[in-house]
Amino acid sequence: MDGSIKEISPVEAWEMLGSEKDSILVDVRTLDEIKTLGSADITSFNKNVVFIPWINDLTSRDVNENFLTDLKMLAPNKDAKIVFMCKAGRRSFDAAMVAVKEGYASCFNVTTGFGQGAGDSGWKSMKLACKKYV
Repeated sequence: MDGSIKEISPVEAWEMLGSEKDSILVDVRTLDEIKTLGSADITSFNKNVVFIPWINDLTSRDVNENFLTDLKMLAPNKDAKIVFMCKAGRRSFDAAMVAVKEGYASCFNVTTGFGQGAGDSGWKSMKLACKKYV
């Protein structure tokens, strides 16, 4: 890629994560969102989701000052295909922009995000593998 962000659907993300050995899924939602809505489950590909919140909480919406440090630690291969996902595709796009500026070469944004379920076109509504948290 040329340092730009490619917009992809949840199904395209699923297919990439399954077929590209070095691909990584970075979920940038808050812990509360993950606990409430669940998360993607990519263990069938022998992978785990990397969780790095883009914002500290939904109330203040302050950007997580450790995001880039955590990304470098948890996804050190700047040539890997990195798929960013949030609830609706906006925060993940912002996170992907920061990654591109930091030199990550292949960044993808799940345009419809994880979603909330019924009626949207996010990961969860597409009936892709999910984990529930209690």
